[in-house]
Amino acid sequence: MPLREGSADADKLHPWPADKAALVYARFVLTHLADPERLLERAWDRLLPGGAIVTEDIDYGSQFCDPPARLRPLRLLYVEAARWRGADPFIGRSLGASVAPTRVQT
Repeated sequence: MPLREGSADADKLHPWPADKAALVYARFVLTHLADPERLLERAWDRLLPGGAIVTEDIDYGSQFCDPPARLRPLRLLYVEAARWRGADPFIGRSLGASVAPTRVQT
C-alpha cells in the first residue's frame, strides 16, 4: 500500500493527496484544528468502499507526567492557545460522540 502525506490544515483546503484512500490515519491532529469535522468529511469523501478512518487524539485534561505539577504551566498555556485559535484541546474525550457522528463506528 503506498503511503501519501498531506496537509491537515482543512482551512486552506489543500488538494487531497490521493484520489481515493483505503485508510486515513490522523494521530494528534484534530485537537489543533478549529474545524476537525471539515477535515474528516473531506477524508470520508475520498475513502474507498470498505475503507477506514482511524483517529487518535489527546485530552489535555489528563496527567502527562508524574509529578503532574512540572508540566502544568505548559499544559495550561497550550489549552489557552488552542482555545484562542478555536481548537479543542479536549477533543479526545468526545471523538466518537461529536466528530462526524453519523459515520463513526466505535
